[in-house]
Amino acid sequence: MQTDTLKYILIAIMLITCMFFGLIPIKIIKSLLQHDGIACSGHKHRTSKIPALIISLLTCFSGGIFLAILFLDLYPDANKALSIVKSHGSWSTNYPIVEVIILIGYISIHLLEYVSHKIGHVHSHHDQTILTRNPQIMDIPNYQSTAPRRQTQSECEIHAEGHSITNVPFSNDERKKIIKTLSFIFALMLHSSLEGMAFGVQPNPTSIISLFFGLIVHKAVVAFSVGVRLMRCHHDKPLLVVFLVTIFAMMTPIFGVIGILIQDSAVDELVKNQLSTILIGFAIGTFLYITFHELLAPEHENEENKFAKIVSCFVGILIISIVMIFSCAKARDPLKLPRAPIEKWFTRRMFNDLFPKANLGQGPHECFPYSYNAFIISARYFPKFGSGITNVRALKKEEVQRRDVAAYFAHIIQETGENRYDYLNETSLTEEQALKCFYQGGLYHWFEGGVGPNITSSNKMYTVNDGEACHSKGRYCSETAEAKFWSRCNGQNVTIAGEQLYKGCYFGRGPLQLSWNYNYGRFQYWLYTQNIKVDLLKEPNLVMTKMDPPLAMLASLYFYMTPSPPKPSMHSIITGSWVTTNENKKAGYKDSVFGPTSLVINNECTGEQKEEILGSAGENRRIKAYKWFCEYFKVRPGNERALSCRTMPQGFDLLSHNHSWQPNWSTTWKSSPCDCIPTQYSGALAYFDPKIYGYDYEELNENNRLRCVFSIYKNPKRFNMDESNSPCLKHKVKLRLSKYGIDSS
Repeated sequence: MQTDTLKYILIAIMLITCMFFGLIPIKIIKSLLQHDGIACSGHKHRTSKIPALIISLLTCFSGGIFLAILFLDLYPDANKALSIVKSHGSWSTNYPIVEVIILIGYISIHLLEYVSHKIGHVHSHHDQTILTRNPQIMDIPNYQSTAPRRQTQSECEIHAEGHSITNVPFSNDERKKIIKTLSFIFALMLHSSLEGMAFGVQPNPTSIISLFFGLIVHKAVVAFSVGVRLMRCHHDKPLLVVFLVTIFAMMTPIFGVIGILIQDSAVDELVKNQLSTILIGFAIGTFLYITFHELLAPEHENEENKFAKIVSCFVGILIISIVMIFSCAKARDPLKLPRAPIEKWFTRRMFNDLFPKANLGQGPHECFPYSYNAFIISARYFPKFGSGITNVRALKKEEVQRRDVAAYFAHIIQETGENRYDYLNETSLTEEQALKCFYQGGLYHWFEGGVGPNITSSNKMYTVNDGEACHSKGRYCSETAEAKFWSRCNGQNVTIAGEQLYKGCYFGRGPLQLSWNYNYGRFQYWLYTQNIKVDLLKEPNLVMTKMDPPLAMLASLYFYMTPSPPKPSMHSIITGSWVTTNENKKAGYKDSVFGPTSLVINNECTGEQKEEILGSAGENRRIKAYKWFCEYFKVRPGNERALSCRTMPQGFDLLSHNHSWQPNWSTTWKSSPCDCIPTQYSGALAYFDPKIYGYDYEELNENNRLRCVFSIYKNPKRFNMDESNSPCLKHKVKLRLSKYGIDSS
């Protein structure tokens, strides 16, 4: 679910909840009035302590929730926004900016309370006895207490959000009552607007859900108290009460939407982060005031059931603490595919041992793109991976299993490894230990080049969301006619710190660096065939952020397992199921070999630097990493000469077979619908020759043919076709087609 959608749903729930609890007192007090004539005269009706006690415990529970949200969620968010602002301006200071904003928010709401009371309340100067709060439902949230109270109380008074309804005679002057009521509602509206704004600008689901959890309990109590207060003073005007409750209930949603619009606006990202720092900091100050002065302090004064109140507060803190641990988006499989064969032998312990520095050194945690669960879920979409299935009789199943995984991990070391040479200079490490540290650095980076030229300087790769925008160098957008038709780039721009940046960024992402818009388009189409609907061309960074299923790992396995004619898949090469030319076979490039996989992934055939311990990047690093992983898995790496593609006589394109679907030019003149056939040159719609790539792609082949037919009718000019030179265009196909094949919508 998108962040904004989640916010709108929760805002709607808050509105309904506030309305519901705010209007309940109309029914309750009307019923009580019929029995005892309760009004502003202050006569009391004895009822059970239970409702008041429940409200009291809920108030403490809400206070605990707010405390946890403030210190565990909002405060870190404010500091993060400030760090981005600092990085934009390349300035640093130890001055506690966020803390000062929090204090300003705290004092401001204190001042607002004071002013609203001064304007809206006429204070009595008559001596009054100390009030005793009786256990009746209209005196919520507290029940009977002998705690000292203020000697001076205003008519119809309620603290703006303290919700304490007092036993004071009310004025008979209707005009004064209306003015005081409006002042009271105005103060609450200001509070609610700040709450809504703080909610609207929250950047991530964890913050949103945590804050909602606190607000919904708090606002239910507030709304009920507001309804009681209004009905006591205006029981003869229920429509006025309904109107005022509605106005109060709408303030948080309205300003929540304003906060969302600010967060989503096209204004400079620097301005957004400046606003976030100020608004979140101010909100923290506001909630500090509400939590201590209006929720916990009044309850603390009441000595009855104090232990239960403390426990309620602690439970609120505990719940949010647990939510913060478990609320991250973890890898899960929406299709719930069955277990893969690799799960029988490749364990979590192995994965964690091999990739202790994954995710920018933070480890293979489940909240990040690279984890054991993400890896295994992805493997379930490609059950042949690590399964040991092979056409080579001389190889044992166990050997093929481990070579397969070793090859995949070896390419990960080159593409997204930490690749830190300093380990060799560590005097405390032996050479063997240094190599182990080096090759345990896989899955380190999320984006191509790490903190490189593709990403704006304000984004330091602290989160996967930092890949949302890029400089022109990171666009990787092919503008050919074919690419525009099938994989059109997102041309949306954003302004960050005065820089024009792009949202359509197709630089490398994930373990094997999925790159270029046409590859994002192909992966998106494959996901569609798996019944996973996602628009990677519009939002390419979903490759890193989407965890259901985990697209980062899934994209890398898709690239590793899927042929791209005329190239076979890396998986088929290392497992020995690939088909190659006789010349290559004579040279030893057959069966299970590693070398040609480097040709597939990056056209690297420079060989291994055998005299070097580590050597340079490229194919050398791939070979050495593959050997290291084979040693780890206790299997032979295979033909030594074929570890590199340097001496491979012929390229993949010299194996004669068809590569892609194109218009069938031999039938375009006929009085029948246009069609497509396989051809021997490459194109966007791959044709997987069963004799070369096996029979797993028959359904995909037929669908690609239909997609090709769709493209002819959708844009014939791309093929220089029109009805005069291609009469087939006059005859439409009977099937309803789309870019994805048969349109089932």
